[in-house]
Formats: sequence, structure tokens, C-alpha cells
Amino acid sequence: MLSTGNDNICLLIKTFERKGSLIRLLCSLEKAGCRLSILIADDSKYPYKKEITGRFSSLDIQYYTLPFDSGLSAGRNALLEKTKTPFFLLFDDDFAWNNKTNLAAALKTMEEQQLDIGGGTFHNLPSGTTVKRLVRILLNPTLAWRYFNQIPLASAHIGNFVVENNNCTLAISNKQPEDSLFCSCDLVNNFFIGRTASIQKIGGWDVDLKVGEHEDFFLRAKLDGLRTAFLPGFVIKHYPVSDKNYLAFRERAVEFKTQFIQKFGFNSYREVNTDDGTIIFDYVVKNVKEPVA
Repeated sequence: MLSTGNDNICLLIKTFERKGSLIRLLCSLEKAGCRLSILIADDSKYPYKKEITGRFSSLDIQYYTLPFDSGLSAGRNALLEKTKTPFFLLFDDDFAWNNKTNLAAALKTMEEQQLDIGGGTFHNLPSGTTVKRLVRILLNPTLAWRYFNQIPLASAHIGNFVVENNNCTLAISNKQPEDSLFCSCDLVNNFFIGRTASIQKIGGWDVDLKVGEHEDFFLRAKLDGLRTAFLPGFVIKHYPVSDKNYLAFRERAVEFKTQFIQKFGFNSYREVNTDDGTIIFDYVVKNVKEPVA
């Protein structure tokens, strides 16, 4: 059963234009016997509250509809405001619960180590959410094998910020520490346990960043002294969705990330995968010359 024994944690889910993904997530929670409160914020053009609450009457769902395209940050903040438990577990709507994950153990580590944010691992699985995507999977022997056998690709996503001379580098690794309850870091995946009061203290997420809010949130948490850690063995299933309508909004992330860089006044910002040296994102502020009088 998906419970912690004392129910001092609730689940937060922000959804947007992905009804099928949300249904899959809630089915997995229902199958796991979830007895925790589930708070959902939906800013889709045509919210699906009625269908979801009718279909999952066995779950304790509080469903909030927001104005269209309010944004990921505004939606999460709306849920944070409604959170009454000391901790919350943050989900994206394209997740599915992993029955091997021990939420009670992760929460115990949070409390004993006085962590403010404890993040887990993605197990990325191929998703046949559209006919075209399913055909592409079936035509690729490797993807087809993973699809039918539910074989995941793991992504730990452990990040640390280095700020020097107004230049910022985010070093990211997917190598999980061995034989450790937790690994201190600055940034984790958007699957994490948050200490409600601590996240409320930093104002939650920046509502000006509708997407591409990830780095801003964790850098502010670091600067405010919050303790963030990666929790090995704390795993969620992830089914990335490539729906064209959804991606049209999601692809604005680079635009909003640039806004985040300008907000902090960095001269340059770089994201590097330290496992293989790959540069994920590189941005340099160009000097604009004053016009000659």
C-alpha cells in the first residue's frame, strides 16, 4: 500500500494537455493502494476534472482548474498553497508509480537528516502515446524490446552549481552513489520530496517562468540555504510524451531559461554532463556596443 503510516505527506501533480498520461499515473497510484491525498492542478485548454474525479473515485483527489496556460510554476504554487502536510511528493503527469519504491524509507531519511528536498531517479520507458510514436517504437528492435518488456533507462540527475566571477556552471551526473542513504547536491529531478515550510519560505516557483523553471528553483533553494540531496533507490517510472500540441508549449523552455539567466545577471551559463563531458546547454551574454554619437 502506498502510505507512510502517519500520512504526513501528500502528492502534488501539475497537469497540462496530457490527460492520457495523468490517467496512467493515477491508475498506477490506485493499483498501489494509495491512501494519501492527491492534489492536482490543471491549466489545460479543456480541463479534464470531471472525467478524472469520476474515474478515480477511490482516490483522495483534490482537483483544481486554473486559467489556460497559467504555467507549470503557477500551477505548482497553487498546489503548494493548498498543502497542509509537513511534506509533499512532487510528480510530473507523465510519471507512473514504481511499486519497488519505499516512500516511508525516503521520508525517514528526510526527517533524520533534516533535508529540505530529497530527489529520486527516473526510469525512462518508451511510450506509445500516439499511433505514429508506437509505429516508430515497433520499427526499432531495441525500442520495441524495451517497450514490451518495460526495460528502463535510468537517469539519476544529480546537479551542482558553481558560480565564479558572475559565470555559472551546472555540473550534472547520472552516476548514482553506492551504499549511501543520500548524496548531498544542489539539484535533483522533478520527482522529489519537499519540506513544505522550506519551499514556501523561498516562495515556491517563479511564476514568470511558465516552463524552464527547474534551474531557477534549485539555485534559489541553494542560495537560501535549503538542504538538497539525492536519495538512491527512490525511483519513479517516466513515460516521455511527444504529443505535438503539448510540445508546442514545452519547447518554450529555452526562452524561459534565458530569462532565468538574465534574472541572475550571469555573464555566461553552462550545463555540463560530467560523466562524459557533454555540454548540454551553453549561453554567453553578448556585449552590446553603445552607438557612436
